[in-house]
Amino acid sequence: RRVMAGNKRKTELVTDAFHGRPQPQQLHVSSTRCGTVPGTHTVFFDSAADTIELTHTARSRQGFANGAVHALENLRRMLSEGSLQPGRVYGMNDVFPGMF
Repeated sequence: RRVMAGNKRKTELVTDAFHGRPQPQQLHVSSTRCGTVPGTHTVFFDSAADTIELTHTARSRQGFANGAVHALENLRRMLSEGSLQPGRVYGMNDVFPGMF
């Protein structure tokens, strides 16, 4: 949504599978699980002129473990502060406020 806020031409976010050319006002975002390496994640920014590709490759599970511990510590802090809401699903923006 931040990308759309900075681009007046994009007024519609499409997150479903998309098998065609997006309309000029559409921003298409999708996620696909492919390959056999669970620690590699690639983001593509695609246009008619070019493609920008950003890849993260995990060398070990240490980063994932550190993130899980950080998230748990954050939830524990929220519990002690009384700000934890029962039944709510927490996301990465709750763990790293303002980053996403």
